[in-house]
Amino acid sequence: RTDGFTSLAVVLGAIGVALGFEQADPLVGLLITVAILFVLRDAARQVYRRLMDAVDEELVDDVERVLRATPGVRDIGQVRVRWIGHALRAECEVVVDADLSLVEGHRIAVEAEHRLLHDVRRLTAAFIHADPEGTEHHELTAHHTTDREAT
Repeated sequence: RTDGFTSLAVVLGAIGVALGFEQADPLVGLLITVAILFVLRDAARQVYRRLMDAVDEELVDDVERVLRATPGVRDIGQVRVRWIGHALRAECEVVVDADLSLVEGHRIAVEAEHRLLHDVRRLTAAFIHADPEGTEHHELTAHHTTDREAT
């Protein structure tokens, strides 16, 4: 779209010069320069956000919505979504019933992963960690992370 507008501006500048308005060419050049600067600003912002692993909050909200809608997921913990090249990867914690077998808890995690891969655009990989509901199950490693408190 930007290319189309700049091409149109060049044509209008040429018409202006042909009709005797000599300043049309430099004015069009300035307008095109401003357009390029806006495109550059947006591109630089996107590149910087990607370098900092930033994603739109809507993507995180989509991941959380899909996880909460997965049968057997009682709650969700941390959700991390990041860009790897042009693809997204998610790392998520889900809470499942503490009385489930390991096989059943794993099945819920795989179902959550499957739903994410289908429902979240550009998501190509998801790692789902299932925590049993109830007491803190990460006491042993809690002091190594800043996102979990030891209980």
